[in-house]
Amino acid sequence: MSLKLDIEHANGETSTLSIVAPDALGDAATPSLRSVAVERQLDRNPDEPDRAEAAVYRDAWTELDIDRIDDTFTIRDGDNAIFGGRLRDVQFQGVVAQLILDG
Repeated sequence: MSLKLDIEHANGETSTLSIVAPDALGDAATPSLRSVAVERQLDRNPDEPDRAEAAVYRDAWTELDIDRIDDTFTIRDGDNAIFGGRLRDVQFQGVVAQLILDG
């Protein structure tokens, strides 16, 4: 599985970041990182968006100029989009930036 995060910027440009594999940090036999999580609800209130989290390398993330309102984010597995939305929050954990997206 080759997961990527495409960011379509408001100016029309696209940036692509690699999503950190669960075994990329620490011991490969016991992965310590949740690299992607997608939460979708079939029965929910209309004001509750679907949510996803994706882990990317902090250095690559901080190099980007992100527009939190207008940039859109798509998590891809190869050529298949598995989630799309906007940035809700970012949490930094060592060398990783954990992105929280609302769909």
